[in-house]
Amino acid sequence: MSARARAALALAFVLSLLVAGGCARAPGGRAAIQERYDALAAAVRAGDAAGVRALWAADPSAAGSPLPALDDAQRSGGRVTAWTTTVQRYRMVGDTAVVDADVRSVAERAGMTTVTSQVVRGFWVKASGGWTIARTEPLGVADVEPVAR
Repeated sequence: MSARARAALALAFVLSLLVAGGCARAPGGRAAIQERYDALAAAVRAGDAAGVRALWAADPSAAGSPLPALDDAQRSGGRVTAWTTTVQRYRMVGDTAVVDADVRSVAERAGMTTVTSQVVRGFWVKASGGWTIARTEPLGVADVEPVAR
């Protein structure tokens, strides 16, 4: 093998390590984070506030959190019938996944249905048990739409 061929092979090997290293940082991160959001949605639908608190590591009153809606519904004798989050944008910044997501909550109380929609940015970190949301910030004003039943 010529010196030129060995150099090309070495360069290809180094480049493959760089690419593999970047992928190894967050394999399947977007899908794993969407699964965490889906687990939160299931806990909300079940009315499992303790389960939601266990899954939501960020500030409970932060943008996108299902906890204020659950607490408010419980105080008023209503319930949250749906809370869904859809990941729209995912990118890695160092060891943090920065996720822009659409959040939609539907609460029923006293003959009224309230639909709240907002876009939030979540900052997720990888922990031993999987991805954990560290903090969120709103990317716009929440749209609240009361609907009489």
